[in-house]
Amino acid sequence: ELQIDELHTTSQSSSDENEPSINMLIKYQEFMIKVIDKIQDLELKREYILKLKSSLKEKPEKEKEIIYSQSQMYNIQDIIFNKYEKIKPRQITNSKLQLEIKQIKLELSQLKTEQQEMKGQMRSLKHEIAEKSSSETEPEPEENTQEYIMILTEILPNAEISNKGIKYQTCFLMVKDITQDVILGTPFISLLKHYKVTNNSISTK
Repeated sequence: ELQIDELHTTSQSSSDENEPSINMLIKYQEFMIKVIDKIQDLELKREYILKLKSSLKEKPEKEKEIIYSQSQMYNIQDIIFNKYEKIKPRQITNSKLQLEIKQIKLELSQLKTEQQEMKGQMRSLKHEIAEKSSSETEPEPEENTQEYIMILTEILPNAEISNKGIKYQTCFLMVKDITQDVILGTPFISLLKHYKVTNNSISTK
């Protein structure tokens, strides 16, 4: 791959082709080497290196030195594009500039609108979360549980249950104003009808 360092090597060009000579870089050529070395595009960089190397092989009388007056400043674009490619930089007119400004303003307006919509959605979401959290933390109104309270009035420890002439000893708890269904326990039911409970079935004894 062609490198910048190759521009500093010795060439074989003079009136006598067998006589070696050293190419002397003039001031603007040294400047051009520095400029080309900063080009990021490798293909473009190689192209300008070849052109500059070709110019170094020309005879001294054909070399052209660029001279700037004191009132002029170096312009890298002019040196690279005008000298070699004759490509003018892109001209930006006032109309194009105004069009770009309008486009940027339109995009900013759209971004502001979207930002306002997002803020509204965030406020609504925060409000919903606050309502939900407050409803979860508020104690639920106490239900009237008096109807579920059984008031024990009396205990009958020596009660009897008679079934077809057969008496069963048991005990009873007497309660007041019972209003809900009561599921009788297994010991009580077994006194009325003897049965056997297994993991697979229920059968009478």
